[in-house]
Amino acid sequence: MALDIKAITTALANQIDTNTSRALACYELQPPTEPQFPCAIVRASEPLVTYHETMGAGVGVLCQLNLEVVVIASGASDIDSQVVVMDLLSSGTGKTNSIIDAIETDRTLGGVVADAFVVQASGLSKVSNDTGTEAVMSTLTVTIRARR
Repeated sequence: MALDIKAITTALANQIDTNTSRALACYELQPPTEPQFPCAIVRASEPLVTYHETMGAGVGVLCQLNLEVVVIASGASDIDSQVVVMDLLSSGTGKTNSIIDAIETDRTLGGVVADAFVVQASGLSKVSNDTGTEAVMSTLTVTIRARR
């Protein structure tokens, strides 16, 4: 198995798309134009990769890949946008829109990595683009452990 960062971002976006019931645009990389809302955008975090993360005897060398999933929604009102983002950040039984549960449904992302899990979510913030469209966003921190 090799560390293929692009394959991992693709697997993560696909897993979110497959395992959430809400219509959600999932991007494996930052889109070059304004994304469709609501959306989940996979992007690099800091540090992107630590190459020597040994996790015990016999496991071998694992890398840690740090990614973010930016969750953005733009609704009829600011309140509607916040509600959508909070719904996507919720988790547990009956939360079929949960991005957290979608990621952790298969923590190997279809066998692409050794482990993937959500560490935290940022608070909600407002963002606007060049056209004046306002949206609400939160950023999920995702830790990936993969063999090199």
